[in-house]
Amino acid sequence: MVDRLKDFIKLLNSLIEIKEEPVSEIIKEIVELTGYAENLAEERIQNIAELMASGEGVKLNEFLDRVSLFTKLDDTVESDKVSLMTFHTAKGLEFSVVFITGLEEGLLPYFKAFDNEEELEEERRLFYVGMTRAKNHLYLTGAKKRRVFSKLQDQEPSRFLFSIPKECCRWVEKAICKHYQPTQAQPKPAAKKPATPTFKVPYKTGCRVRHPKWGVGVVRDCYGEGDDIKVCVNFPGVGIKRLALKFAHLEKV
Repeated sequence: MVDRLKDFIKLLNSLIEIKEEPVSEIIKEIVELTGYAENLAEERIQNIAELMASGEGVKLNEFLDRVSLFTKLDDTVESDKVSLMTFHTAKGLEFSVVFITGLEEGLLPYFKAFDNEEELEEERRLFYVGMTRAKNHLYLTGAKKRRVFSKLQDQEPSRFLFSIPKECCRWVEKAICKHYQPTQAQPKPAAKKPATPTFKVPYKTGCRVRHPKWGVGVVRDCYGEGDDIKVCVNFPGVGIKRLALKFAHLEKV
């Protein structure tokens, strides 16, 4: 077992030494060092030869970037079916109509990117990749309320939406309409009970706050009243923290 492990490490070191060579040479070296082609059918050997030919004079990084753009979805783009995919999968593809969903703070951009400018810009770049997949029509959608961890919470629109010039899009917001029934004679109501006092929580679910120790997080819940208000915050890299508001020293971002 030890000897096999040593041989495997030796093989990896040999391949590391030629990583700057053209892809065709790397594949050839892998085949020779591993003996991979010794028991293959002629058809499979031909496939390897074609792979080597496609990597002739091409560096490994460039070859991997090129290969990553080809997926099984390439064969179905022109069909009359709906394609459901991630931003990464959509690279290199185009569609007549594109829907991008979940444009809400915490989803896009993802809440773990809030406190890192580099990750935030990567989220913005992915959003741009998704937008540019549309040839004719692009629909950007988000929800005002979303069920997260079995709890319905308010959502804020993605900051990326506000970077789009108003003259380049049409903003449609769903309005909540109250439907009234025609006035009818009603029985005499019973005596009213004293109204139960209501308390307004200082932080809405989904808003961003900053903690002096854990940085920026997303509020997942806020409850209680008076000096007993508790707030539940999800901090990237730290996790969910349940804090007493009067001791938390939080500020809205």
